[in-house]
Amino acid sequence: MLRKRLWNTVDITLIDKNDTFTYIPALHEAILDEDVLKDFQFSLSKRYPEFKQARISSINKDKTVHTSDWEIISFDFAVIATWSRTNYFGKEDFEKNTLSLRWAQDVAPLNQKIRTAKDIVVVGWGFTWIEIASSIATKISSQQTITLIHSKDRLVDQYDPSVSEKAKKRMTHHWVRLILWERAEDIQENYLITSKWTRIESTCTILSSWIKINDEEYDGELSFDVEYESSEENAIYYAWDVAIHKLMTTAHNAMIEWRHVGNLIADKIEGKNTQYPELESRTTLALALGTRDAIITNGKRSISVPFFWWFAKNVVKRRVLFEFKRKVMLRV
Repeated sequence: MLRKRLWNTVDITLIDKNDTFTYIPALHEAILDEDVLKDFQFSLSKRYPEFKQARISSINKDKTVHTSDWEIISFDFAVIATWSRTNYFGKEDFEKNTLSLRWAQDVAPLNQKIRTAKDIVVVGWGFTWIEIASSIATKISSQQTITLIHSKDRLVDQYDPSVSEKAKKRMTHHWVRLILWERAEDIQENYLITSKWTRIESTCTILSSWIKINDEEYDGELSFDVEYESSEENAIYYAWDVAIHKLMTTAHNAMIEWRHVGNLIADKIEGKNTQYPELESRTTLALALGTRDAIITNGKRSISVPFFWWFAKNVVKRRVLFEFKRKVMLRV
């Protein structure tokens, strides 16, 4: 975004402790098929001359970034984009006895657990847990069971009821057992108890909900220190997981947010005061289910694409990766 708006009038540094970029929205495709990870990963250092592999130790009010190897980098504007993590709300049994799928390193232990599990339970709210449940259901054996728990009375309840019905139909088509209007209260190694005292056997419980910002204002979970005086000068911007802002999207969620942040910074540099709509007011783009079929919706009307979803999915994934790899801007 900054290169497009400002060309070569600014110096840009991209810092991450890892060299490998992973297209996170495609992670559920790697369930029981870890080899596909390479299809949506690439090396940042090979693509971005601006990239520096380093771990940040602090961001300071004198507008400097300090790395763990004692390098000091000055800035006029800094963007913190550390994404988010699973929020366990202080429930130690949840954190101890569940698995998640938010990062590439989660894939291997999750797959190992799924392969040996007789009863699999997915607990959560949102699009990701539906994709995870559907992906697992299409790949496990007939001797394994999968259950999906949702605390509301219907799936994707923020949408029109017709969309919920289609989602429910696709889940039951894949033999996913649905438990609605109940939430997990107690999760142990081999079972969980719901809010209605239902006991559900589970040798693999996946928690795919309740995200939490990696911000020190939220229990000190940022991996480095930020001196907030620099925020008062509009020197620091944040690009968290857009789900924090209740933005309902799939493949383009992070892209929409960093374009929003990029425009704010470019306006500041150019002395403009453009008004942009808040993230909460952005239009819903699509809801994707699983790896082999999908429902695409604008929130009220929807279409089912059970046979051609693999084509649509690959078009979206390749389009997004094309943007990142070639550093171009396509219309969202």
